Amino acid sequence: MRLCETALAEAEVEYHDKKDKAIFVSFDAEQEWKEAAGHKVSVIIWTTTPWTIPANRAVALNPEIVYAVAAVGGDKVFVVAAELLDSLMTRFGISDYKILSELKGRELEGRSLIHPLNGRISPIVLADYVTTDSGTGAVHTAPGHGADDYQTGLKYGLETFSPIDDHGKFTKEIPEYEGKTTWDANDFVMADLEKAGGLIDVEKITHSYPHCWRCKSPIIFRATAQWFISMDKGSLRKDALREINNVRWIPQWGKNRIMSMIENRPDWCISRQRAWGVPIALFKCSKCGKYQTSKELIGRVADMMEEGGADIWFEMDNKKLLPEGYKCDCGSEEFEKENDILDVWFDSGSSHAAVLEDSHWKLSSPADLYLEGSDQHRGWFHSSLLESVGTRGHAPYRAVLTHGFVTDMNGKKMSKSLGNVISPKKIINQYGADILRLWVASSDYQYDIHLSDLILKRLVETYRKLRNGVRFLLGNLADSFDNIDKLLEFDRLILARWEIKKRDILDDMAEYQFHTAIKNITNFCNNDLSSYYFDIIKDRLYCDSKESISYKSAQVVLNILYDEIVHILSPVLCFTAEEAWQNRNKSSVFDGGLPALHNSRIEQPLIERYEKLDGYRSAVRKAIEPLKADKTVSNSLELVIYAEGNDAEIEFLRQFKNSADLFMVSEFRIGRAADPIASCSIDGINITIEKSDSEKCERCWRYLPSVKLSDDGLCSRCQEVVDG
Repeated sequence: MRLCETALAEAEVEYHDKKDKAIFVSFDAEQEWKEAAGHKVSVIIWTTTPWTIPANRAVALNPEIVYAVAAVGGDKVFVVAAELLDSLMTRFGISDYKILSELKGRELEGRSLIHPLNGRISPIVLADYVTTDSGTGAVHTAPGHGADDYQTGLKYGLETFSPIDDHGKFTKEIPEYEGKTTWDANDFVMADLEKAGGLIDVEKITHSYPHCWRCKSPIIFRATAQWFISMDKGSLRKDALREINNVRWIPQWGKNRIMSMIENRPDWCISRQRAWGVPIALFKCSKCGKYQTSKELIGRVADMMEEGGADIWFEMDNKKLLPEGYKCDCGSEEFEKENDILDVWFDSGSSHAAVLEDSHWKLSSPADLYLEGSDQHRGWFHSSLLESVGTRGHAPYRAVLTHGFVTDMNGKKMSKSLGNVISPKKIINQYGADILRLWVASSDYQYDIHLSDLILKRLVETYRKLRNGVRFLLGNLADSFDNIDKLLEFDRLILARWEIKKRDILDDMAEYQFHTAIKNITNFCNNDLSSYYFDIIKDRLYCDSKESISYKSAQVVLNILYDEIVHILSPVLCFTAEEAWQNRNKSSVFDGGLPALHNSRIEQPLIERYEKLDGYRSAVRKAIEPLKADKTVSNSLELVIYAEGNDAEIEFLRQFKNSADLFMVSEFRIGRAADPIASCSIDGINITIEKSDSEKCERCWRYLPSVKLSDDGLCSRCQEVVDG
C-alpha cells in the first residue's frame, strides 16, 4: 500500500468507505468486583484498528451510560453498555446470561484492567465521546493513536505511546511486530489475542474511514512532534470568523461552508515530513533543546533564502547560516537544523503576499476575487484566510467564487481510466479557443459542469449566430457615413431595447453570472436583431439612397450596436471580438472596456407601442406561415394585408408610416381584401391577406403599382435612387 509518510492537516483528510475487520476484546479486571463476587469480570471493547491494541493504555467509559455487569456462563462476567447487552450476546452466541448489577460509567472510574497481550494495567477512565452508536460502549484508548485518546491521556496522565516509525512500521519497542506495517500487523495482533484468550469475536465491516486526499491511501493516527498554529490563543479563529462576514461569497452557501470549517477546525498543523519544500527555518540548541526564535535570526535566514533560494537551508553549513559567534542562552554554540518543511497549504495561503504586494505587478490588495473549485473551502480559500488574518489582520480577498467540477454528459467525473476526458487542447484545435471560452461562460458554475461533443456542437451553432450578427453589422458599416442627431422611430426602438438588455447583461457580469449574460446577449442577437431589426431594415439598407435619412439612421444605430456588442463579447469571445474590432479600428478592443449606460435611450412609451404592434405582427406571421408551407407564396413580399374594425385600433395602426416594412409585406392598407387567401383577428381588428396583383420591382422585389409605370421594371422609390 502506498504511503505519503507525512503529517496531514485536518483539511487534507477526506472520508471513503473501507472494508475492515472489527474485533471485540476482553480486558480482565485486576481484582474481584463486589458487584460480581466469585466471578471473573471482563470489560469488552470493540475496535476497527487491531494494530493499536499493543499501544493501549486505558479503557474509556461514558460517565452517564448505564453498564450491565452480566454473568455469561461459568464464572465469566462481561461488562458492556446495558442497552447493547442483548444484541451483543446474540452476536457472541450466548443465550444464557443474567444481569448481576447495573452501574453508571462514573462508578467504575479508576478500576484496573489487565491488558490481554502484555499484562500491564489499563485503568478505566471517563470520556464524553464514548457512545452506544456502535461497539460495546467501552472504548479502547491509545493516547499515541487518536486525537480523543490523546486528550483523555493528558487528562489522566497516561503515557503517549506510539511504537510506529515514520514509515508506518512497528519499532523495536514492540519486538514481536517490529518491521511490520500497521495493516500487516492486524492479523498478527488478532492471532495473539486469540492465543491469549482475549479475542471474543471478529466481524467484517465497511465503514467511513479517513484517507489522504492526495494519494487516497487510508491514514493512521500517530502522536508525533509537529508545529502548530493555535486557533484560539491569539484569537485567530475569532478574527477569521469576523473577516468571513466582510467577504462576498459566490454562491452564498460558500460562506456557511467555510464558516463551519473555521468554527470547528482544530489547531493548524503546519509541519510536514517530506524531502522537498520550504523549510521551517529554525535552529535547535543541541545542548538544552531550545529553539532559536529571534526575529533577527529568522530574518537573516529569510534574506539569505531570498537571494539563494530555499535549498540553501539544506545545502549550507550551520556556521554560514548563523551569525558569527552566535550562542544559545545556555552558552552552547552547537545547533541542529529543523528538518520539517512547511505545509504546502501554508505556501499557497501566502501567495497573496507574493503576488498582490509585489510592486512589480502593481496590483491592489486584498484581491478583488479568489476563484477555485468547491474543494478549496478546506484548501486554498481556507489557508489564505488564516495566513492573511494572522499576519495582516484581514482577509486576502474581497470576494470568493466557488465553481463545480467538469463531468461528462452522464455526470461522471472525467478520468483517464474511464476514457471520458475531453482535452481542452483538442477542443481548441477542433473549434478554436473562443468555443472553449464560450462553453465555460455558458455553464452554470454553481453546479458540476457537463461537457460532451454534443454540447460543443450546440455551442458552435450559438457562436455562429453571434459571429454572423457581428458580420452583418460590419458588412453594413463598410462605407463611411454621417452621424445624425434625429434617428427614425424604429431605430430608436432597437436602441431602447438594447439599452435595457445591456443593463441586464452588465449586471449579470458584475454578479459573475456569466451564463445568464451569455444567454441574454445570445437571445438579443437572435431575436431582437437577426429575426427582427435586421430583417426589417434590410430593405432600407439595400435599396434606399445612401444620402437618405432612413439609410443614415440605420447606420448610426448599427455602428452603436457594433461598438457596444463587440466590447461586451470581448471578455468571452476575445479572439472574435478583437478580429471584429480591428476590422474597423487600429486600437485593441481591450483598450475600451465595457460600454457605458445611456438613460436617455430608454423611451418607455415607444417600447410599449411597439410591443403592442408586435402582437399584430405575430398574428399576421401565423396567418402567412401556411401560405408559405403550401407554396401559395414563396415570399411574404408577394402579399398585401388589409385591416378593418375598431376605430381606435385602426388609428393606432395608422401611426406607423412604414407599416408594410414592419409587417414585411409589399403593402399595408386600411379596408378589406377583395380576394383574401388568409385572415386573422386581434383586439377588435380583422386582418385579411391577399396576393398582390402588382408587378415585382426588379431591385427591391416588392410588388407595387408604380412598377408598371417604369420602363426599367422598378418601383418609384428604386427608380428615384437609381436615377440619383
